[in-house]
Amino acid sequence: MRVPPGIGLIYVYVNVRYSDYINILTLLFHYRLYVQSPSCDPDKLYSIGELAREFELTTRAIRFYEDQGLLAPERKGRRRIYSRRDRTRLKLTLRGKRLGLSLQEIKEILDLFDTPKGEQRQLAYFLQVLSKHRKQLEQQRLDIEAGLRDIERAQRECMELLGIASNQDDSASNQS
Repeated sequence: MRVPPGIGLIYVYVNVRYSDYINILTLLFHYRLYVQSPSCDPDKLYSIGELAREFELTTRAIRFYEDQGLLAPERKGRRRIYSRRDRTRLKLTLRGKRLGLSLQEIKEILDLFDTPKGEQRQLAYFLQVLSKHRKQLEQQRLDIEAGLRDIERAQRECMELLGIASNQDDSASNQS
């Protein structure tokens, strides 16, 4: 089977996105361990500015994630104080966004960890989300492949017409 130009890029894109799924799945498995790990300072706190610099975000974006219920910093007066848990949730939120998950889907996945037997429910839900996104990507790939076939067909037709036009131009110039 001849692969049209550009199709290789589609497979690379899908594989890169698949690796992102694996990364977020790995982080989800280790979410509690990461937040509660003895090697991590559980008392480490972050300001909004520190998180913004670390993740290359604006403070407004972090406040938006807070408004969406993804982060829940403590408050000391007007200052927001983010915990290790908030930092982890922000990291997972950004990875989920890269995967194309909605903020609502990300929130549901992260919130499942806070419930009893959350890991099992979270993983089952995540599998549903992965399946849905896989179907979307497969449909996009089919649409792109169909578009590439249409372009290839149109290019062939144009080349044939140009070939006919060139032959007519040659015969007209020979008659003169």
